[in-house]
Amino acid sequence: MKFTQEHEEIRRSLKRFIDNEINPHVDEWEAAEQFPAHEVFKKLGSMGMLGLTKPEAYGGAGLDYSFSMVFAETLGQIRCGGVPMAPAQCAHAVSTEITKSSAPIISAVPLKSAPG
Repeated sequence: MKFTQEHEEIRRSLKRFIDNEINPHVDEWEAAEQFPAHEVFKKLGSMGMLGLTKPEAYGGAGLDYSFSMVFAETLGQIRCGGVPMAPAQCAHAVSTEITKSSAPIISAVPLKSAPG
């Protein structure tokens, strides 16, 4: 598979976010045994990272699963284990269930508007 410029832009944007917003705080979060999930998810949602492969009708980007692969690979740049698991779970399992349910009240909240 050949990555496109769009793949690389997502990788660069997420890596910049990880370097600036997550990795500087990992030691503190690990010591506290928690991290500010609502804040992290809200920022990732604002960046469009939580719905890369979800339909545009639900606030996603409508991209193919190769973009999820780039997302998952880039989360590997986070310097701990627990923090990257949370956005990966949210971006894939949780948002998939929201999309599949297509309940009007849930679907009306775009994925870019992550709660927080």
